[in-house]
Amino acid sequence: MPSPKIDTVIEKFVELRDKRTELKREFETADFKLKQAQEKIEGFLLQKLNADKVESFKTAAGTAYISNETRVSCADWPSFYQWVIANQRPDVFEKRLTNKVIIEYEEETGALPPYVNKMVERVVRVRRT
Repeated sequence: MPSPKIDTVIEKFVELRDKRTELKREFETADFKLKQAQEKIEGFLLQKLNADKVESFKTAAGTAYISNETRVSCADWPSFYQWVIANQRPDVFEKRLTNKVIIEYEEETGALPPYVNKMVERVVRVRRT
């Protein structure tokens, strides 16, 4: 069996990528509408739970209950960094590196920061002509 022509393979790749993009857009549109509907219901249920001064509604279909979610944010990063250093609390951060910043550092200094590993993986990309 003869090998397919490269232009045919690339054309097929672009076709598949376009179809995936279309399907993703359709999914995201439908999912957004469903999420909006859920949020309306959540708002109604929260209002009703608060009005009835109860913590939950238990039904045959399921249980709606109030739960507290805590979110944190930082109002002043430079001051917070100083606090982290002064109090030796690096555990307040999630442990991951910012790829872009590490690459920029390496380009500027010619070396990676200490203890940082880098892996370069060869991958194929296809762009439309």
